[in-house]
This record gives sequence, structure tokens and C-alpha cells, in this order.
Amino acid sequence: MDSRTSIFTIQTGFCGLWGARVDAIDYYTSEIQKLSEQELAERERVECDPKAVLPAAFVSFRSRWGAAVCAQTQQSSDPTIWLTEWAPEPTDVYWANLAIPYVELSIRRLLMAVAFFFLVFFFMVPIAFVQSVANIDGIQRAFPFLKSMIQKLMLSHLMHPWIVLDADYTCLSHFVFVLKRGSSELG
Repeated sequence: MDSRTSIFTIQTGFCGLWGARVDAIDYYTSEIQKLSEQELAERERVECDPKAVLPAAFVSFRSRWGAAVCAQTQQSSDPTIWLTEWAPEPTDVYWANLAIPYVELSIRRLLMAVAFFFLVFFFMVPIAFVQSVANIDGIQRAFPFLKSMIQKLMLSHLMHPWIVLDADYTCLSHFVFVLKRGSSELG
């Protein structure tokens, strides 16, 4: 064993704690070769598959001034061909939505705005009504025909408006999450 292999050896097991002891330079050279072959295979697959190419790009600049100039200028005479915006955080990007065309994205935004209007109208109006008659006396004043039923069934201890509001807010939060996920263009 020469001095190079005795100094630069590693174990190939988990975290280098066990496994066969091999020459580190040879091992990492072969790992780089394997990764290079995988990269070429993936590159060929992407170049041949038309669905793998997305109509979106993330561009980085060397200076903030260059990024600001690019973000504020129109890149083409047709404004729907190239759209420039400031880049979102990587965690804010919903990667599955990157392939959505601009026209479909505009239609989705419109549909989400309409759905949100109806959501607010059909959820917030009942909540406001329940809140306005927040106690049993208010309910009995607003609906005198329910007075005998409330007294017979003794529902006064069960009819708390926050139970209705809590159920409404739970449904509302899940629905808004679905709306946001479906309407977001990048995140």
C-alpha cells in the first residue's frame, strides 16, 4: 500500500462508519462519472420530451440595478409573450402551476375572484346575521314563533352563536386554502 491510498481512504457505508474501505480519489471519481452519465441521460430525456420544457424561466443577475431594469421593461411588442416580474421565494412557488399558459392563468384568476365573491356573500351574510342575534333574547325577539320551541326543547344552553361561527370559519379556511392553491400562478 502506497502513502496515497493509506491517507485518502474512506468507508463506503452510512456516514463513513462502516462498509468497505476504498481509495477516496478513485471512489469520488467514479461517483462523479456516474452523476455525469445520469445528467446526460436526463438532459437527453428533457430535450426529446416536449412536455418537459416549460414556458417559464428564472433569471439571475449580477446586480440589483440590472434586475430592476429587466423587471420594469417590456421585453417584446406582444406583452403576453414575455412577462417579467420579481422572483418569488422558492418556497412560495407552486411548481406544478409553472406550465399554465398566460391566458388560462387569467381565466383562473377571474374564476377565483367570482368564487371568492360568492364565498364571502354566502358565508359572511349568515355569520353577520347570527352575530346580530347573538343571544337567546335576540333570537326570540327576531323570531317570536321560535320562543315556545326554545323553551320546550330547552335549547338555550346549546344555542351559542360561536358554535355556528366556529363551524363556518373551519369550512371557510379550508375552502380559501383550496381557492388559493388553485389560483396561484407561482405559489
